[in-house]
Amino acid sequence: MKQILIALCLLLMVTACKEKQEPNQPLQSATTEEQTLTAIPTTFDNNTYSYQRNNLNEKCQSNDEIACAIETVIKCALKNTEPYCDQKTMPDFIFYDDAMFADDNGLGRPTQQSFKIIKIKPIDETMIEVFTEGQCDKNWFGNCAGNIIYVMSNKTGKWKVREIYALEHI
Repeated sequence: MKQILIALCLLLMVTACKEKQEPNQPLQSATTEEQTLTAIPTTFDNNTYSYQRNNLNEKCQSNDEIACAIETVIKCALKNTEPYCDQKTMPDFIFYDDAMFADDNGLGRPTQQSFKIIKIKPIDETMIEVFTEGQCDKNWFGNCAGNIIYVMSNKTGKWKVREIYALEHI
């Protein structure tokens, strides 16, 4: 009797959670707005962008939304106290205390950094990997020089960097 009651409860929960459908009307998979929010870019900005810690401004150098998201993360890696550096929307290591790392061995926060987008690889409808070539003057977690990949998401209509990692070869 207990098993029948549990099965009926589960069935009731499943049917209650189903999306209501008008008779003879197909379900729509996504609204037009949702489809435009998750459009995966097919082209990208091919410029090389360079930044210096003592010469940062909030304005983005590019008109490309993906390049601007990467630029913002790089600027915050250079100087994480800028007003546009939002700890809730960027990788945690960008906000680590500089005193934790010995600058003698080049492990400290970079003072200059550059990047160029090489390719964009879709992960799913709302996520991409952006492959870049980067240069910097320190070895900041190994994530600023060489082949750097920015994992980005677009769940709210704006591309944001979620993770950063490096590869030896692309």
